[in-house]
Amino acid sequence: MDTAASNAGFAGVDPASVPLTATSSYPSHPTAESSTATGSVNATSDNRSSTGAAQVNNTPDGTPGRSIARTTASCTDDGTITASAETVSEAVSFGDGTLRIGRLRSAASATIDTTGKLTTASTLQVEGFTVLGQTGAVTDQGIVLGDLSVPASMNPVAKGLQDAGIALSYASTSKDADGSGVVAPALG
Repeated sequence: MDTAASNAGFAGVDPASVPLTATSSYPSHPTAESSTATGSVNATSDNRSSTGAAQVNNTPDGTPGRSIARTTASCTDDGTITASAETVSEAVSFGDGTLRIGRLRSAASATIDTTGKLTTASTLQVEGFTVLGQTGAVTDQGIVLGDLSVPASMNPVAKGLQDAGIALSYASTSKDADGSGVVAPALG
């Protein structure tokens, strides 16, 4: 799996200069991994699939936490092709604890069956969400605090987020530019 190396090349960066890369290729080099004290990457390829994963430890403000990203592309014996991606962040905190997220999972997949039919799926799950100590949730309608659901831009905690230098928005599921894939929902 040479996605990270290829993307670095598109950006005009020598892949060898990227601190952590892992490139696998079946059958000559089916597994690879690299790690530092703050994270790791690995790649695995066989005759019908490739998987890549990356893990970063600690959050932007230095508190314990981690983020993991996984991608897989595969082709079954009957010719069905599936690509999937998942990102999970756990125990993250921003703005000195103004915004805390216990667990955030974003995933998307696309499958093309042998007839050419495309099926896509995506999800965003947010657990343990607090803003200024108030328990809440994130939905496609915005931030939910108690029984109140209002768009994030109109939410009463928006000022507290802004004062902490945090801009929070929800990006809903969308098709990619050519309509042949899916972009998972996300917080940004």
